[in-house]
Amino acid sequence: MSETETIAAISTPPGEGGIGIIRISGDQALAVGAKILRQRSGNPVTTWPERKVRLGYVVTAEDDPIDEVIYFYFKKNRSYTGEDVLEIQGHGGYQNLKRILSTILQAGARAAEPGEFTQRAFLNGRLDLAQAEAVIDLIRSRTDLAQKIALNQLRGSLSGVIKEQEDKLLALLVPVEGALDFPEDEIPDLERSKAQKELQAIRSNVANLLAGAERGIILRDAATVVIAGRPNVGKSSLLNQLLGEERAIVTPIPGTTRDFVSEIIDLEGVPIRLIDTAGVRASVDLVEKAGVEKAYRLMAAADLILVIFDAATPLTTEDRELITFLAEKQPIIVLNKTDLPVKLPT
Repeated sequence: MSETETIAAISTPPGEGGIGIIRISGDQALAVGAKILRQRSGNPVTTWPERKVRLGYVVTAEDDPIDEVIYFYFKKNRSYTGEDVLEIQGHGGYQNLKRILSTILQAGARAAEPGEFTQRAFLNGRLDLAQAEAVIDLIRSRTDLAQKIALNQLRGSLSGVIKEQEDKLLALLVPVEGALDFPEDEIPDLERSKAQKELQAIRSNVANLLAGAERGIILRDAATVVIAGRPNVGKSSLLNQLLGEERAIVTPIPGTTRDFVSEIIDLEGVPIRLIDTAGVRASVDLVEKAGVEKAYRLMAAADLILVIFDAATPLTTEDRELITFLAEKQPIIVLNKTDLPVKLPT
């Protein structure tokens, strides 16, 4: 892989759609475009007005039409990647876009690696690292809040805060280095107390940024909430109730859930991955035993655990083992079947 090669890729998701987009980036973008694009009249494209939409055709090396398209050109240093970019918009659909991309590659471009367009934008100074990371966060955002935060980061909000702290540190460093390098010159004494206060303020701001990063990870990846308990205490019923749909099978037969069931919900802007696990109990059934072991692994890795107990039944051995296992996880206790006489210890 070379940064000087001209690259191309389909920019729209797989599947059928009204429009499919292919982008070409690099010094040879227009040379590749000249080989595969024709005007509506069938004549070669010889002029490339910047940022103006034009109608034409993509053709094969034998000049056979593949699709009617619109295309436009972004000049180097005024494009997303900082390179010459040619964008082609054809009709959506797997086969159509595959043929267009294949023709582009035969004309001299190379298939782009995943994320390579954004990588080039970073290397060419169009985006800094925080903004480059925000691109994928924006694409993968699952809630309105996550989308809003990713967009603000893409617009430079995080970069601005980091730059501000960097400038403050440099302002504190300059007089220190001056005093060390030129002790004989009349450099004003450092105001130590003022410098210490400013340094403490910077440390506090950085700590807030790190705390915000932890919240950002949850918004990006979703918080994992595991629903646990012994068989037939209502775990799957709770999952279905939280989702508002019949996602998990519910029966009176203990051990119905053998493997975990996972879905994501939007809780006031925070993505939550709910996981319904197999009922925890000793079992000689190999499949159920594997499900119980997986349930314990999921609980160990969870951000939060909802542990359900049957309020109408005294604590069992499985309940007590679960309580011991979760002692340091600070789970939320959920009591089910409270409409029946309560038999759990108070």
